[in-house]
Amino acid sequence: MGHIRPYQVKFLSFLISVIASLNKYLHQVADNVAQLIYRCEQRSLSLGS
Repeated sequence: MGHIRPYQVKFLSFLISVIASLNKYLHQVADNVAQLIYRCEQRSLSLGS
């Protein structure tokens, strides 16, 4: 293993920022899905009663 080259550092930081934004996006998607499931459950409960 040699020295870490500058372009490797740039690539790593780019990768980290991409992963971070993906993480945020996935959290939003998960929240939306959870809300949808919750609404559907509430609707089916009110229909069932």
